[in-house]
Amino acid sequence: MENIIESIHYSKWTELVKDLEKNDDESKIYRGHSNEYQKRLKKKLGKAFLNADFSVNINTQLWSLISSFDRYYQGGFYKFGTFLCQQLENNNFKSRYGKHNFIEIFYLKDCSQLERIYYLQHYGVPTCFIDFSHNPLIALFFAIAHVRATNVYTPDLNGNPIIHPPEAYISLYELNHKRISELLNIKYIDNEFSDRTYGKYKVKFGHLAFDISPIEKCQLNTLNENLKLQKGCFVLYDNEGSSCSLDKRIGELLLYDNKEKEILIKEYRLHYNEIFRKYSFEGLTKVTLYDYLEKNHISGRTLFNDIQGLKYDLNFFHH
Repeated sequence: MENIIESIHYSKWTELVKDLEKNDDESKIYRGHSNEYQKRLKKKLGKAFLNADFSVNINTQLWSLISSFDRYYQGGFYKFGTFLCQQLENNNFKSRYGKHNFIEIFYLKDCSQLERIYYLQHYGVPTCFIDFSHNPLIALFFAIAHVRATNVYTPDLNGNPIIHPPEAYISLYELNHKRISELLNIKYIDNEFSDRTYGKYKVKFGHLAFDISPIEKCQLNTLNENLKLQKGCFVLYDNEGSSCSLDKRIGELLLYDNKEKEILIKEYRLHYNEIFRKYSFEGLTKVTLYDYLEKNHISGRTLFNDIQGLKYDLNFFHH
């Protein structure tokens, strides 16, 4: 696995932004993860143990590159292909859910199965489509959007807030879809995608495909406007109930086909607290990473045409 993924740590968000802008090209797509951590009290040994002296152990939890469907149905209790034909197939969907009382149901009943998946995916329905973006800075926004905010903190010597333990970091994944497709013959999803064609995207150990231009597969009056705003794209990845993440599966496929390994995925890491540090950068004076992105028209307000944008921006109330 070490041969196909490279992890790069950054001490300043400004350096990360510079590299993302420099390395961006049409062969790459991006996804941001906030990750998580847990604090656990750990009693010290010796005399300190008798005096109830404790230290804090930080357990970081790196989010995997796995679909929401496979995460929800761990162990393969329900197959995504079955879900497609039982729930999202055009006639089944209309008969089962066509009388739901919300205005978008009229659109969902009449659009293609693929366009239906796009919409449901963006509103929390588990699918095997994993959200990516062509724009690395948009992916970076989503990576920091779930970092917990606070208006109570301890400042460092420069007045920057120390909110989280130094072990906590975000991850931004860069995936070279073009090279992966060339090496492993991974298909690109076409307009005819449905439960009936799902099998054409079968690979060894699951299903894998790229959907690089989803907005072009939508109707002119689509409700998937957020796809355009977010320069969105998808990776279809169905691990069929295993715990295997996307990066590991690509490594397995290369090994199975005896392909020479190369760097196909990069993981850019940035510590939580660095998100809140202020720098003078690209003509802007003393801005945080969120400030910088907002000045470049990357925020919940500009990436969504619905209340979800407000939900994301409210997390940054401390600014």
